[in-house]
Amino acid sequence: MKYWKNPLLLISGIGISYLGNWIYLIALNISILDLTGSAVAVAGLYMIRPVAMLITNMWSGSIIDRVNKRKLMITVDVIRGILVCIVPFISSLWAIYSLLLLINIVGAFFGPSSSVYITKLVPAENRKRFNSILSMTSSGAFLLGPAIAGVLIMIVGTELCIIINAATFMVCALFIYFLPNVDDAPATLREPIKWKTLVNDWKAVHGFMRSARFFIVVYILFQGATLLGFAVDSQEVTFIKQHLELTDRDYGLIVSITGIGSLAGAAAAALMSKKVHLKLYVGAGMLLTTIGMYCSMLLLIL
Repeated sequence: MKYWKNPLLLISGIGISYLGNWIYLIALNISILDLTGSAVAVAGLYMIRPVAMLITNMWSGSIIDRVNKRKLMITVDVIRGILVCIVPFISSLWAIYSLLLLINIVGAFFGPSSSVYITKLVPAENRKRFNSILSMTSSGAFLLGPAIAGVLIMIVGTELCIIINAATFMVCALFIYFLPNVDDAPATLREPIKWKTLVNDWKAVHGFMRSARFFIVVYILFQGATLLGFAVDSQEVTFIKQHLELTDRDYGLIVSITGIGSLAGAAAAALMSKKVHLKLYVGAGMLLTTIGMYCSMLLLIL
């Protein structure tokens, strides 16, 4: 149990951040819909993160490889917390989009750096169990966040929900602050980041893509399926509020129902993490996801 102290601290910090993200996402969707009354404006929210990823992915990896991951994660969370606090005080749609783009550009550094940090913090034999628990934490936030947001929005409005997300980023940064430094090389020995460094990194990535073509094809297909799911997500708040004429609280509760399935799946994955091969994990997961999406479409048609 002593070994799990640091991993559980990291899971707790990220889990609190996940919870705040779901409260924030529900509140932001409703806020944009109320501000504009436009389904296109809500869909625009879901375009911002991919655009931010396209802007940063070409060079962020080079920076992440050459800086202290723990310090980078703390810095990213603090900056995101400060920027999110500004969102409720902006009334212009394009100003909100611009600020959200900046938030997502900063946030794009957190995922890859946390993946590297987790790899160094958690031994290989425990990573599947760790990832399953982390996934279950994410699913729990998926279950609780929208339900809490639905109640809070009815009582105090969307602005406080967005501020709560800013606070969760700060809490996550505090938890990461108490974690150990796992970087191998001290800052004085790291290679400086220059244009030549970026070019060499791009060449290394290109070489990997040529040597692992099957993996790249599977990865692209997986991302394509995920993209289709995001396209549906972008319109759910519009469909629920404008077509079904349900309340903000109802919207939050409906999204929470999705979290129940996600939590159940993550719990099953955690229990079977050392018994099931990774290929079966990925294949069975995508199959069940596809079946679920087809069932949802049939229900909408009927």
